Amino acid sequence: MARSIKVGKELWERIERAAKAGGYSSPQEVAEHVLDKYVPRSEETDSKEEILKKLKGLLVANARLVGLLLVPLVILSVPMAPLFFCLDGFYGLLNLRFFAPREDPAALAGGVGSPAWIAPG
Repeated sequence: MARSIKVGKELWERIERAAKAGGYSSPQEVAEHVLDKYVPRSEETDSKEEILKKLKGLLVANARLVGLLLVPLVILSVPMAPLFFCLDGFYGLLNLRFFAPREDPAALAGGVGSPAWIAPG
């Protein structure tokens, strides 16, 4: 029951290199291994119960991850909260005017023709 698949020369060279690097006995063994691993079997259809079981496992894994990340979040938020209050008190939003027209810095300095912009000499 040996069948053949035509592949390009470059792909075959990559398969041969993978066979040598992976310790396979032949390039055909590498190709069989890859195809067996990545081509789905038609008889492996999951039932609804199996799908729900996999989704439940995924939900449990995500909940465990959130639980692991919650501890560092609480630990880091304790020193960060006073720091944010101090930074807010120091910089504050009092002097920021969000909807006021912007002022041109060159016009404030007297413009391009002002004595500050003229080179001496």
